[in-house]
Amino acid sequence: MAIEHLLKESDPETHYAIFLDINMPIMNGWEFLDAIQLNSMESKTYVFMITSSCSSVDKAKSSQYPNVLKYFEKPITRQDILELKQMDFLKKEI
Repeated sequence: MAIEHLLKESDPETHYAIFLDINMPIMNGWEFLDAIQLNSMESKTYVFMITSSCSSVDKAKSSQYPNVLKYFEKPITRQDILELKQMDFLKKEI
């Protein structure tokens, strides 16, 4: 549904912050990121991976997507939230 929304409702001037888990039903996080790339939406999406996966392979894979700005392992901490508040991701060029 999120991909459909981005394709149908998105404005070229609007950017979207997406909190994404790797393990989701129907479409996993990697498939979602691939769909964003396939539809050339990387420049308008800022993705924050929030996952229970502590795999170094998953973390490395996430860094191959230019629109993934941060990889958080669950549980999210207060410090993680404060870090997000300090990020100036709207000015980051992808």
